[in-house]
Amino acid sequence: MFITWPCSWQAGYKEFEGQLYFGDKPCFTDFQLAGAVVIMRFMFGDAEVDAMLAASAPTAAAAAAAVLARPKLAAFAASGFGGKAIIGASLNVSAASLTD
Repeated sequence: MFITWPCSWQAGYKEFEGQLYFGDKPCFTDFQLAGAVVIMRFMFGDAEVDAMLAASAPTAAAAAAAVLARPKLAAFAASGFGGKAIIGASLNVSAASLTD
């Protein structure tokens, strides 16, 4: 399933003009994608996830990068997500560990 997600993201992101899902203004889908990328990078490592996205979903990877580069979101991520958990408690992962 991990391999099929980027392929479906790529197909969805090619449906509309612009860098993000519906163009240039981010929507829920863009933030959901960015969150999934953050979690996958934590689980599998930045290099592996970035390489997989570059090979199978470059348009979606660019959209995730654009969302994650937004100043307020980048500052929030750099702060350790404000100390808030972004992964379910059952995984027992602290928010601070996601910025390492």
